[in-house]
Amino acid sequence: MNIDGFNLLLQDFCAYCPDFEPEIEKIDCWNLDDDTKYFTNIRCKSRRKCARMAANLEKRLNDKTRNDTKN
Repeated sequence: MNIDGFNLLLQDFCAYCPDFEPEIEKIDCWNLDDDTKYFTNIRCKSRRKCARMAANLEKRLNDKTRNDTKN
């Protein structure tokens, strides 16, 4: 679903996460016609922590695959 003015900024690993806690950033934009529009970005407060965990797991899987291939 695409709703103008809203950006859902999530990663694939965010799907069905029980720890999802929204962080909302509202940006107001105006033009010369005095027509103010608002853009809302929605992301998770834990996104950096989860991204580090996902990267760590991916690295471990890659290291294990390389080690298994050598043997």
